[in-house]
Amino acid sequence: MTTAQPDNPLAVPLDDYILAYENFGRTERREARCRVRVFAPRATGWLPVVIATELPDNPGASITNRAERVWYLIVRRHWPEAVRAGVCPAVLVEHYPALEPGPFDVRYAYVDFPSYVPRPATFREPSCYPDGPEWAHVDRAKVEAQIGGMLVDPMDWTWRESRAPRERPGA
Repeated sequence: MTTAQPDNPLAVPLDDYILAYENFGRTERREARCRVRVFAPRATGWLPVVIATELPDNPGASITNRAERVWYLIVRRHWPEAVRAGVCPAVLVEHYPALEPGPFDVRYAYVDFPSYVPRPATFREPSCYPDGPEWAHVDRAKVEAQIGGMLVDPMDWTWRESRAPRERPGA
């Protein structure tokens, strides 16, 4: 069992699951998946934070390419009244982990839509938020400040590296 340090508490999600969503391609339809973590509001008046993480073994479309559908499904699952009211009930964060050392680091981005009134379902597309989400990239520290603790993400090599045992000088 992991215990949080008082000066660096672990952020524990209220919910942590794999979300399956439709991958609509020109020739094939296969399921896509991402990890979803929901964090409680840090303080009164703050919104909950939802982090959707791209999985390394996702067989379908990325969370960026299906953002309108992914976020609609997440909000509908946790806050169905917000879908009916057409409001955003949480801070939406897209996360691409750094799976191995290289030129690309961990990426976080806030996601916002021009409207939170869902488009009705059509023959080609199930209900989703309107096209045109906007992404604002942020660093891990800002996301951790918003959720009130340290993110634990063993998939991310930078997280594993920062917590690896270190050799003591002179040992």
